[in-house]
Amino acid sequence: GMRVEAVADAESALAALRAARDAGSPFRLGVLDYQMPGTDGEALGRAIHADGTLRATRLVVLTSSGQRGEAARFREAGFAAYLVKPTRASLLRETLETVCGADDTAGDLFVTRHTVAEAARGEPDRAPATPPPTETSREGTVQRVLLAEDNPVNQIVAVKMLQKAGWKVDVA
Repeated sequence: GMRVEAVADAESALAALRAARDAGSPFRLGVLDYQMPGTDGEALGRAIHADGTLRATRLVVLTSSGQRGEAARFREAGFAAYLVKPTRASLLRETLETVCGADDTAGDLFVTRHTVAEAARGEPDRAPATPPPTETSREGTVQRVLLAEDNPVNQIVAVKMLQKAGWKVDVA
C-alpha cells in the first residue's frame, strides 16, 4: 500500500524529495544504495540530513562492503539503519518496519542488521518489528519508500520486493 518512486542518482533523489515535500506529501523513508554514480549514498544521506525540511525522512543505507566502522559513520551521517547486501526480503521488510515505526523523538535510533560475519552466514540480528506509520493523502492511506539504486536490475528486484511487502516505492 505504499507509493514508490525510483530515480537514477542523488541529484534526482533530492529533487524527488523536495517535490514531494512541496506537494505536501513528503517521503517518510528513503532506501539509498551506498554505491551510486556521482554522489555516493553516504553523501546523499548527509545532504538530506542537513536539509531541515527533509531531515524527518528516515534513511536506510544498503552497502555491499560491510567494513568495520561503517555503521558508526552511517549513523553520524543521519541514517537510521544499515544493511549489508545482499539482504533477504524478510530482513529488509523488518528493518523498514522498525525504522518507520520509531517515533520522531527517537533521534538515536540506529538499526544495524548485519555484521560482516553475519552477512557471510546470512544471519540477521533480530529486533522487534512495528507496523509502518501511514500518512493521509487524497488517495487515502499511503506508505512510501524512496529507493536509491543505480543498477536497473537491482531497481526492479527491490521495487518488486517492496511492493510485494505493501509499500509504494519511488526509486532514486
